Amino acid sequence: MAISNTSTNYTDRKLDLHIMQGVQAPNHSSITPSFGLVSNYCAGIQKLIQRYTIMFLTEIGSQENYPEFGSDFITKITSTSNNFNRSDLFSLFAFANLKVSDEIINYQIENNLPLDEQLNVVELEEIVSTTNGGVSLKLKIIPRAEQPVEFLIPLP
Repeated sequence: MAISNTSTNYTDRKLDLHIMQGVQAPNHSSITPSFGLVSNYCAGIQKLIQRYTIMFLTEIGSQENYPEFGSDFITKITSTSNNFNRSDLFSLFAFANLKVSDEIINYQIENNLPLDEQLNVVELEEIVSTTNGGVSLKLKIIPRAEQPVEFLIPLP
């Protein structure tokens, strides 16, 4: 299911800058980082997808003051000594997803977040080959308050 609506009521919410731009509700669309565009805020499912994607793609140890932030997914798939097939990516995703999901859920427990910004589960639906030879992960994120949303994360 594509994002069917976006949050526009930011009352009593902490806001994030919306850097994962490219979502065209209610259409399916790739979500890719886009810096340098006109900045805007996001909340709700957009914020949850952005939070998950940033944590999933950030390499552990790359944030000086937060050495445990992120996952080892990118480190493992970009290692020159490793050759992976599609089934390997499902296993690598599962381990990285567990770490990121646990951290998000622990954060939710400690903070009072709106239900549409709370993670229930993330599933890897499929590995998609793009027309330009790239690969993307097609994920389904299931928040606590809304219908599941599918989104793509392009891989380097």
